[in-house]
Amino acid sequence: MLRSGSLYAPPGSGLSPVYRAYLSDPACRARSQKTKASYITTWRLLQERFPQKRFSEFTEADLIEFFTHDRAGVPVKVGSKGWTEWTFLTRMNGVTAIFSWGFRTGVLPDDPSKNLRTTFQWVKPRSYRQHIWLKLPEVERLMSVFDDTDPISFRDHAIVQTLVGTGVRCNECTDLRWEHVLLDAGELYVADGKGHKARYVPLTAKTRQLLLAWHKFSERAGDRPLVAGDAVFPIARSVFKTGLGLDWAGRKWLEGRGILDAVKKAGTAIGHPRLRPHDLRRSYAGILEDAGVVIQDISRNLGHASLQTTLTYLESNPSKRQRSIANVDL
Repeated sequence: MLRSGSLYAPPGSGLSPVYRAYLSDPACRARSQKTKASYITTWRLLQERFPQKRFSEFTEADLIEFFTHDRAGVPVKVGSKGWTEWTFLTRMNGVTAIFSWGFRTGVLPDDPSKNLRTTFQWVKPRSYRQHIWLKLPEVERLMSVFDDTDPISFRDHAIVQTLVGTGVRCNECTDLRWEHVLLDAGELYVADGKGHKARYVPLTAKTRQLLLAWHKFSERAGDRPLVAGDAVFPIARSVFKTGLGLDWAGRKWLEGRGILDAVKKAGTAIGHPRLRPHDLRRSYAGILEDAGVVIQDISRNLGHASLQTTLTYLESNPSKRQRSIANVDL
């Protein structure tokens, strides 16, 4: 059924079977609503370009055609179809996500998108936002802006501490359940990291202490005991039925936007209004390096596929650049 289904269903006809199956996959549920919406747009454009094609009928040539020619079949330069560089990258992510999922789950016999990035030799557009690296004193200031007597502020405090104290990615943080927080062992289990790789990350003393306090607070505030599958960081209610402002009953988890807002709000309070979750991940790596942790351990905690990725992170650490000329008398 999925092989013969369409990628996109017209408005009013409900979701296509392919998209419904994609959303039901645990690896796909954690994606933000914004990402899902961009993927739907991509699939709609692809289906409009090849209206007679079923999911299993797309070939690598079709996908290359989609990215290199307009609807009239006229060749265009990659990325010049009225798309910005970031939009092109989003379209590429949408195409590779659905077809790689189809191959991984056995719906498709082959992944027609597997060579797309190599074909285009696509390089991720350079970010024009300078990364923010926090040192330990700034991290302490960041943690001091929260009011732990307020449930939402306490939750945001736990979010920010988890990000900077473990180096997990934003999407890994949104997907955390209490079964993943091993307080007795002092570890965090990332069940579905980048590339669908799982890993264990050691908890710093402050991170473990705060998560333990947050767990006890959640136990007291909820209308039932916490269970293993409950979200560590629940969403805020639109209607405060419990008087606490959090979805203690449903235990629904925050999406990426909620994590971003928590970090941005805290960053603004200490003079960094452009602070983002990935800045905390980089700061974690830099603080570990400054503390003398070997790069192999830093790379393992971050979940990097290679040491080269970790080296790329650390090369832009400003404290490293400052140390390199600390003893130069010029």
